[in-house]
Amino acid sequence: MLKNKYKLTLSITSLLCLFPLFLWLISNDITTKFGDFKSIMTSLGQITALAGMVMFSISFIQSTRLKILDRYFQGLNILYRDHNRLGQIAFILLLAHPLFLLPKYTGGDLNEAAKFFLPIHGLAENSGIIGLVLMIILIVMTLYLRPKYHIWKWTHKFFGLAFIFGFIHLWNTHSDTSRYLPLRIYMITISTLGLIAFIYKSILGKYLIKKSHYTISEINKLNESTTEIVMLPETENEKLNFQAGQFIFISFNNEESHPFTISSAPADRELKIIIKKLGDYTLGVNNLTPGMKCEVEGAFGAFTFLNAENKNQIWIAGGIGITPFLSLTKALPINEGYNVDLIYCVSNRIEAVKIEEFNTFAEKHINQNGSLKINVFETRTMGRLSVEAIEKICGSIINKDIFICAPVPMIQSLKIQLKEKNIPNKLIHSEEFGF
Repeated sequence: MLKNKYKLTLSITSLLCLFPLFLWLISNDITTKFGDFKSIMTSLGQITALAGMVMFSISFIQSTRLKILDRYFQGLNILYRDHNRLGQIAFILLLAHPLFLLPKYTGGDLNEAAKFFLPIHGLAENSGIIGLVLMIILIVMTLYLRPKYHIWKWTHKFFGLAFIFGFIHLWNTHSDTSRYLPLRIYMITISTLGLIAFIYKSILGKYLIKKSHYTISEINKLNESTTEIVMLPETENEKLNFQAGQFIFISFNNEESHPFTISSAPADRELKIIIKKLGDYTLGVNNLTPGMKCEVEGAFGAFTFLNAENKNQIWIAGGIGITPFLSLTKALPINEGYNVDLIYCVSNRIEAVKIEEFNTFAEKHINQNGSLKINVFETRTMGRLSVEAIEKICGSIINKDIFICAPVPMIQSLKIQLKEKNIPNKLIHSEEFGF
């Protein structure tokens, strides 16, 4: 069901991106658009601008974290992956836009070409140039300078400023967009929606986006690099409703929010997350103290056994990817026929956390209608996990839903191997963060 919703969503997104090109084609005689080299290049410049601006707008809409988008994109992690891809394609198209227009406005003269990219023209041209330069700076910072998380998140908001300049450029440019009313209405409408999405999320989000308020009650060090944070709602009305396997965005002490998977069960009053020191943000776990306030946004994601086709399942965790399986294990119904093999991949057994807790829940399923088996896979002595190793541990993988939460390279490798074994894509579920 979720896969079908996702396919529908991708189809709608594609149509939204292509529809302005259809309107552009019928706006006037097609022969005038592709009559000679200069008109062909001009037409390509217009096409890239229309498609790029629509994609840029949709990427802002995707970034709002609206629950309806979370459902239709198979979870926010998939949504953000598509958001990143769409944003990158939009950037390439918008970068190509002025390059295709060079023959029309410069006549092949290098001096005129250099002047073309200077903000010495009218409002429409200058706003387009400023927006494009700002986008280039931000893309370079994001992809090559790799700023720290809080700096990256702060600079990311400036994409909205680049979009505003692009919006001004679109509004004031004399082209088919201004001459053909249906195309103008479409472009202004979808760009306005993108602008509203940016204002909603980045400017007014603090006031408009619902958050739950919690207080840190315990901080439990699980090993040298991994810490469990336990939080309690400030009031009963603040208690978060979520499904096992979902994740949340947390802001500690009014600082930048960051995504963490929930490790507690939906029925628990306490809200728990597990943090591993991996990057600049997670290194700040040492600064957390009991009594500290936190804001929680969510929950998001569709990584749950409730969305599976089969009750025979394989769960694969890599390192800190064990977190959602803690919540899933606690919520796994007894006497409902679930047969689950959990493979927990760690470098060595010392790195494995909450093993006793997993074993406790596994024992509850013994002699019941179903089973839960815990398997620790030590990569230092056993090598990388492969599909062959999975089959040795779990038996046949046919007609089983497979859930994977691990580092992205591990997920990609296992997906390739599973597809080589003809496992349908609809039976492979993964949780991978790209934001």
